[in-house]
Amino acid sequence: MRILTPLLAVSLFLGVEGLPTPAEAQSTNASSKSIRMGSGTKARGPASQRQAQKRRSGPRTDYTWSGAPGTRVTRIRIDIGSQRIYAYSASGDLVGKSPVSTGKAGHETPTGSFRVMNKSANHRSNLYGQIIGSGGRVIDSDASSYQSKPAGSYFVGSPMPYFMRMTSGGVGMHAGYVTGRPASHGCIRLPNSFAAKLFAATRTGTPVEVVY
Repeated sequence: MRILTPLLAVSLFLGVEGLPTPAEAQSTNASSKSIRMGSGTKARGPASQRQAQKRRSGPRTDYTWSGAPGTRVTRIRIDIGSQRIYAYSASGDLVGKSPVSTGKAGHETPTGSFRVMNKSANHRSNLYGQIIGSGGRVIDSDASSYQSKPAGSYFVGSPMPYFMRMTSGGVGMHAGYVTGRPASHGCIRLPNSFAAKLFAATRTGTPVEVVY
């Protein structure tokens, strides 16, 4: 017969948010026990748990696109708060929406009204990328073009497929790893196949509104 501790009994009876369920408590106790007994099991901290979850979930690709071939996008709206992009046709119909990843803390995506200044299907960043050393070895995978580089090394800009520039400072929309959370250096990352569709349907000069 299983005997519940007072804390677990309260949790079961009241359903109080924040209290562990019996399964959670049993898992926690088992982990603690294995550490005490020297089984070699290591407890995972919050950071490692987040990394593991990211690896399991992969990039976000849950977009929708209802535009027929030849559909022209005449207006784009990006919502930083919800991490979503919305593309509209000339008739005002929503033809596409998708999760995005905008600029992370310290590299926030600017809000306001913009226009697509130019387009480049095979663009590379001239600001962020990698430092490559001898033999093609990656020395720094999160580098900037203006940082000092070891002798014999060189900078390679990050690929930014289907790039559509919005500002003179280099902020734009492009295909990239999308988490549905702010993660970029300021650009708006899009799922690759959605970026390809949006790129094909959008002309230079198309208005882009970025709101929070």
